[in-house]
Amino acid sequence: MFNRSVANTALQLVAVPSVSRLRRAGRTAITTGALTVPVALGLRDAIWSAWVLGGHVTTPGQLAALILVSGLLMGGVAFGIALNNRASPR
Repeated sequence: MFNRSVANTALQLVAVPSVSRLRRAGRTAITTGALTVPVALGLRDAIWSAWVLGGHVTTPGQLAALILVSGLLMGGVAFGIALNNRASPR
């Protein structure tokens, strides 16, 4: 009984039913935004300088703003690309 429930849970994660284009774009945006966080942490000073804000990230507020803006920006770009993608992968 337990093995069957574990297998069903795993299959639900792998075999996702067909979803609308808007929902697929939303999932893509959330995933991309979440994956942006470690990249933004690793490249924080380079990103901060590229935004022409000068210097280094020195306060927790600056770091939070950098992570939030980077995640939202990349999530928005991914949402737009996924929403305009006419080819359906399923």
